[in-house]
Amino acid sequence: MGHAHHFLTRLDRLTDDGQLEDAKLLYNFPQLLQVILARAKVPDQTERVALSLADPIDGPWIIITGTGKFVTCLAKGMRPNAVVQVAPDVVLGVLAASTQAAAYIEAFASYAPRSGGPVEQALLGWVTKRPEHVNLKDALALAGLALLGPNSVVDVLSHFYSFGAELEQALALARHPKQRRQLKDRLSRCQLAQAHMLVALFAFDEARFGSITFDLALGFARQSTPVAVRGLWALRATRHLEADCVDHFQRESVLHPSHALTVGIAALIANDSLNIAEKINRLAQLASLVPDSAHVRELVKCATTAIAMPEVSVRHAVEMGRDLYARAVGDTMCSSERETISEQTALATLYAVARDEAHLPTLVSAMPHFLRSPLQGLYLPANVLNGLQRRP
Repeated sequence: MGHAHHFLTRLDRLTDDGQLEDAKLLYNFPQLLQVILARAKVPDQTERVALSLADPIDGPWIIITGTGKFVTCLAKGMRPNAVVQVAPDVVLGVLAASTQAAAYIEAFASYAPRSGGPVEQALLGWVTKRPEHVNLKDALALAGLALLGPNSVVDVLSHFYSFGAELEQALALARHPKQRRQLKDRLSRCQLAQAHMLVALFAFDEARFGSITFDLALGFARQSTPVAVRGLWALRATRHLEADCVDHFQRESVLHPSHALTVGIAALIANDSLNIAEKINRLAQLASLVPDSAHVRELVKCATTAIAMPEVSVRHAVEMGRDLYARAVGDTMCSSERETISEQTALATLYAVARDEAHLPTLVSAMPHFLRSPLQGLYLPANVLNGLQRRP
């Protein structure tokens, strides 16, 4: 408490209104300090840490302990004695993420049904009761809540995946065709919701959630290709993916060769440390691990084109995406109208529906674009998604 009192008495050293608001935001949400310390990779047992709010040399500075307790503020030009100094891009990046998190939570409050309780409670209740209906907006709000609040994101994710496991078990026991169709549809929706969560969590806080995302991306490759490849999307810039995914691929390929091969191919395409010839050679090694079939040969053919001629590969995927989009709006579009569908919309349509084995070759064709697409390029507006989900 003494540290916080002294800190508050030194806030008058911050003469810039924006920097003062940033300091107050950190004080009101002290859990953000743990995010900053993680992103800056501050060593354990560090006694003092200086957080720059503007200039990496001149500050001003917020001084905290290595465990995240507030000590004092230093005005611009004052030099900190802290052993570890955190650059302003890290500090301001976390603050920007917190502002975005609050906006996503506020957006959820504008459309979510709730009975007068706190929006945080409504959000957690919504996710718990209807996990298969969680969309990207819900996932971003939940990820924002995990960033700003004390709730355990691990508990939330655990609920997601235990629910998916329950659906899988029920599907395995179901005998009536109608019941199986309903369960399969719910499981497909649940897996897409899981993919939303992976992307949203990593987009908010890769340092804190990166290892969770990585484990889930690999651990659920057998269950769901959409979850696995979105996990790879999230990790493409920070991990050496291919070796880890090949190990997983070898364990899972016996039971699910097509899905495992797709995940292995995605990891191979994401690995920028290999040249084209090396990737083609690794692709042949991957293909040799699964039983030969026409479907596997088609996957390998699409992967070869995606590696050697990514532009050609993506053009093929765009055409498939346009066909899927046209079907979503009733299949009334003529060929010239289909050409007006933007590449981004066509590919986002493909990413939204590529869940069945028959779609995997086209998903592989789109992989050079998918793995480097911005977050907003992966998903479609709700009305289009609803049309896609209603189609036979």
